[in-house]
Amino acid sequence: AIQEIADKNWISYNGTMTCAVSWDLFQTKENLLNALKCLQPAQIQLLARYLFEYNRSARKGFPDLFVWNPNTKKCK
Repeated sequence: AIQEIADKNWISYNGTMTCAVSWDLFQTKENLLNALKCLQPAQIQLLARYLFEYNRSARKGFPDLFVWNPNTKKCK
C-alpha cells in the first residue's frame, strides 16, 4: 500500500527539489518507510490534505513536522 508507493517514489524522486519533502532528513529509504509505518492511514490523509490546502505555509516540509519511533510505531 503506502509503503509500496513510497518505495517507488523514493527510487523516482529522491533528491528532487520539492516543498513537501525534506529529502536530506530521510537519509535512507528505510528511514522513510519506518516513519510511514508509524502513521495511520487517516493521519497520512490529514497530512496530505494539510500540505494541499496550506501549500504556501507548509513549505517547511515533511518529515520535520513530526517525530517517530519505529520500534513502538508511534509518532507525535
